[in-house]
Amino acid sequence: IVEFECVVSDRWGKEMFVFDSITDAWDGQTKNGKDATAGVYFYTYKGVASNGTVFEGQGTIHLIR
Repeated sequence: IVEFECVVSDRWGKEMFVFDSITDAWDGQTKNGKDATAGVYFYTYKGVASNGTVFEGQGTIHLIR
């Protein structure tokens, strides 16, 4: 993977976390370091593979506390 970006957002579209490596992970905290409330969050990702293939997708995360 030569390029990658993933954005985690709450149900109102507020960005909770942004990362640019496929090995990164969201720890369930907001951008200012507070614990996010339990619930459903959404993610979108896009990237480019080393062979030039472009990929993108979306999904949900169920945060349980």
